[in-house]
Amino acid sequence: MTALRIAFPDIGDDAIRRGLARVKIPARFEKISGKATGGEAPLIIDGAHTPESVSLCAETFCSLYGEGGILLFGCAADKNAAAMADVLLPRFSRIIVTAPGNFRASEPEKAYEAFASGKTLFIKDTREAIRHALETSREKHLPMLCAGSFYLVSEVRSYVTE
Repeated sequence: MTALRIAFPDIGDDAIRRGLARVKIPARFEKISGKATGGEAPLIIDGAHTPESVSLCAETFCSLYGEGGILLFGCAADKNAAAMADVLLPRFSRIIVTAPGNFRASEPEKAYEAFASGKTLFIKDTREAIRHALETSREKHLPMLCAGSFYLVSEVRSYVTE
């Protein structure tokens, strides 16, 4: 608020608060539901791609939907997949690791190794991973989070709005 007051001294606090309340940032804890996902369970997409942002995202997701949902995860090669796995692995009942699309270098196999557990599945093909994650979410009636890369969440949004 202080920065906005300095930048816009003629605008009152109430107007600033109303404006901030209406701000929507795509792919930052964005909820996609209904016909787009083909089911009742919510789909949340978030471009979180650092251990800190993934931690906050998972904390928010679990506070709203509980632990045990579906996670679709993919990150670029230069990201710390192991640290993100440490945060995410205990919170989700099923995890699908994939490539974050074709826009950046990725090593999805390494990310999968970081998550390796009996509840983790590796599907290299991004579109197939998205299809499988959505199908699992529908069948199990579990909320789904997609995180790890803005490229991946862009692929998910594109897939569900086709």
